Amino acid sequence: MHKTRKLLHILFLVILLVFSPSLALADTQTAIVEFTASAIDQNNNITVTMTIKNATFNAMQFVIRYDTKKLQPIHKMTKAPIESFSGFAELNNQLVYSFSSPKDGNRLDIALGLIDFTLFSNAGESFAYEAQVVDRAATIGNNPLTFYTFYFKVLDSNQPMFELAKEDSTKPYREYLPNGGGLANAGQQISSLIRMDFSALQKTVIEDEYINPNPPPSEPTVISNSPENQNEPMIKRPTTSLERLADTLVMQIGNYAAAKDGALCHIYPGEKLVTPYIKDQRTFVPIRFIAEKLGMEVTWNDSTKTVTFTKGSDVLTLTIGEKQYQKNGVPYSIDTAAELQWSRTMVPIRFVAEALGHAVEWNAQLNMVYITKSELPWLLEDPIERQATNDVALVISPLLRDFV
Repeated sequence: MHKTRKLLHILFLVILLVFSPSLALADTQTAIVEFTASAIDQNNNITVTMTIKNATFNAMQFVIRYDTKKLQPIHKMTKAPIESFSGFAELNNQLVYSFSSPKDGNRLDIALGLIDFTLFSNAGESFAYEAQVVDRAATIGNNPLTFYTFYFKVLDSNQPMFELAKEDSTKPYREYLPNGGGLANAGQQISSLIRMDFSALQKTVIEDEYINPNPPPSEPTVISNSPENQNEPMIKRPTTSLERLADTLVMQIGNYAAAKDGALCHIYPGEKLVTPYIKDQRTFVPIRFIAEKLGMEVTWNDSTKTVTFTKGSDVLTLTIGEKQYQKNGVPYSIDTAAELQWSRTMVPIRFVAEALGHAVEWNAQLNMVYITKSELPWLLEDPIERQATNDVALVISPLLRDFV
């Protein structure tokens, strides 16, 4: 698992902006994010400007991949080679009082050819550019607004790579952001079209589109029941990322953020030490958080170190240090006892599957745990699940998880 960078909390400010009723409301169906290269100047230098239009969002995070043999980052003023994000990237002066970046949230990796950057609209604050004000969000109308300008020397103008750093077996990318990033609002990624316009150099335009979809009108895939279960209703498989993330809880080893129904949440707000972990080849998870997200009532008996889960007529009890639990008075065994960590009850993930009756899937590459309804287990290699995983990875990533 990759090593995450330490971040500072973002301070929340509440500012009310007055807007003109004549301004048009931004069409938020599909945001347009464009990276446009300039023509090469007499010193073989170019700029790449990042603009956004047609968007309502409050956070962005991107990882851009460039060809180190053809593009060299340079200082915006001196035009000398540079190894740091500061000086290489320039934020529009119009935005410096309305947007913030977390400490260590932006970096330039000249060895791998990766540009990481994150930007938040100041929490609680509204920002509008040729669009109506939306509370606690940035809104950009139909005219593009420049956010960043990046400075390069062109070493070779023959098809210099500049693209989203998506997961790739042969190219560098960030494991915490396998889809290369995007825009988010209220903890969820929004529909967007990402364009890389290098037509001034090579007459090429690359587009990546992420659509936060509504369920399509076509019939969804169904899971056929076995002959002995023909009387049971047919199970509909999700056909979009949005459908797949419904009634799904996603957690990650070492991460205090999680996603329920695709939306960002914190396991225990203010208790960043409480995260899933691996011990003796067993994955432990915070059971109160999971049980409550699954609609259960949870009570704790401190004298007996026993936790009780109740949902409807079902009652389940579990005692710290014991390798058994009771469900409706019937004892069951588990191979690893529950334990207390950070004053929270942590249980092996197998307990969630066996005792709470949910399906559990483990993603070893991303150290993610998926908890779903038992009749709709997570299929790691299914295209819908892969897209849903990318969407969640952005939401709970180290640079976005503090923006709830």
